[in-house]
Amino acid sequence: MSGWNWNVWDVFFYVVPVACVVLYPLGGVDYLCGRLIPLFYSLVRFPLYLLIMCCLGECFFVNIARFVINSRKYAGKKQVLVIGQMLAPVVLLSVSFAVSLPPADQGLDSFGYSSYLHGFADRIKSRTDVEAIRAWLRTISDKDYAGKNPDAMTFDELPECLQVLRPKVITTWKDENNNGTVRLFWGSSLAGTWGVVIGMEDMKIPPSDFSVGGEYRLPLEPGVYVWYGLGDH
Repeated sequence: MSGWNWNVWDVFFYVVPVACVVLYPLGGVDYLCGRLIPLFYSLVRFPLYLLIMCCLGECFFVNIARFVINSRKYAGKKQVLVIGQMLAPVVLLSVSFAVSLPPADQGLDSFGYSSYLHGFADRIKSRTDVEAIRAWLRTISDKDYAGKNPDAMTFDELPECLQVLRPKVITTWKDENNNGTVRLFWGSSLAGTWGVVIGMEDMKIPPSDFSVGGEYRLPLEPGVYVWYGLGDH
């Protein structure tokens, strides 16, 4: 643009803060972890956040240095351009945090889990044969429904449509309509817990419970929802 004297660094110092904001407070990292690497969520999330914050800090301080060192050379529109680059990380972070914070009734514990769960939901949709699982649920007998017992079934007892998901724990029970329901569980008390519940189309999906030890729940379709445990890790 005429008079602005743009160069590669000017573009860089605007693009990087925008990319970091999309990845950090707007949930890009959480979504990608849920979609691509859910089992390593707790290991990957915080190092990536630290790297992103370092990038934003570097953009801020480098542009302060550029402005001070080149104050005599920068004038007019170029001066405005560099000041904008200096303020971009702060303004973008402030605005994005303001619009992405969860409602007061959900608490800060749910920050990031919504994006993660949307990513995990897309992963489940792409890898799960819901109708095959429902067909299997119709074949197992009442004695196989062991309630919410972590030892309900071993991995070898699972049909292929469940084995491909490689759950850590599986539980089965009868829902309010006396139909079979299966709950797949991943994670641990330290890393966090998440999973998916699959039942028949008329299974009632409970609302999210944002209290300590509750679950954030995201319906995928009638009778199917993914969940993330809150405050239990």
